[in-house]
Amino acid sequence: MTMLPENRINQIIQSAWTSTLGTALQRRASPSRSAEKRRMLIACIHITGAWEGSVVLECPLVLAQQMAARLFDTEPQSVPSVNVQDLLQELVNMIGGQVKTLLPGPSWLSLPLTVDRVMDTLTSHTVMNQMGYDCCGEPLQVTFFKKNGAVPAVKTNHKRSVDSWPKS
Repeated sequence: MTMLPENRINQIIQSAWTSTLGTALQRRASPSRSAEKRRMLIACIHITGAWEGSVVLECPLVLAQQMAARLFDTEPQSVPSVNVQDLLQELVNMIGGQVKTLLPGPSWLSLPLTVDRVMDTLTSHTVMNQMGYDCCGEPLQVTFFKKNGAVPAVKTNHKRSVDSWPKS
């Protein structure tokens, strides 16, 4: 089952990566299992509302450090870990924000976060799409999860007032 057309998802991911980092991603035919042997940094953002799910970006730590070094114009070993995490959180936020506009509304994005393991946070979710890429010789992947039991709603044109937003 596909949440969104793969070509649109690919455009969103490519655009976020290229506009932020100025480097291209190469699409893989399937997600890479070689990533399992690398130390990974995982960024996640949740979508709640009429459609509920999550977007997860899994990136080898070495690639995340290289990209942060490029962004901050420094050496990879000189980039503070908080800046590396911020970079991946910003990327997953950009991807999640674009995906959210294509889903039934109203919906909201959580703050992006980094996690140690995907399954610790998404045990009640089903994989909808999984996109694999290569960048600078390193594999990465973006996975779209749908929360189990979440019922898709019809997209509406009405706006909700701030008072009707879910309470945190």
